[in-house]
Amino acid sequence: MTIIQPNNRAGRGWVVAFVVLAIAVGGAALILVVQYNKLVDVSHALTNGKETLKNIETENAELTDRTFNLLQGQSLDKLASDYSLVKDKNPHYLNIGKTWALASQ
Repeated sequence: MTIIQPNNRAGRGWVVAFVVLAIAVGGAALILVVQYNKLVDVSHALTNGKETLKNIETENAELTDRTFNLLQGQSLDKLASDYSLVKDKNPHYLNIGKTWALASQ
């Protein structure tokens, strides 16, 4: 009596294809999760950068205000008297010719 066995390799092809497909889908999902995490990190960094920029702009405005307050008339006279500076009534300025010595060489 002859026993006929069907070709078992045909069933293994579907299993291999399914395993390869599952690995591909899992890999794609992993790549998407990693890319999403990078996007979230960039978003958080951008938010922190905006807050830092806002703080720097506020500090710049405060320093500008302090500078203008310091350089106003009464405040400037007080600053000059604190450092024993005298206001010159006839100042003599250094005059430079029309051409610069270094630029004309």
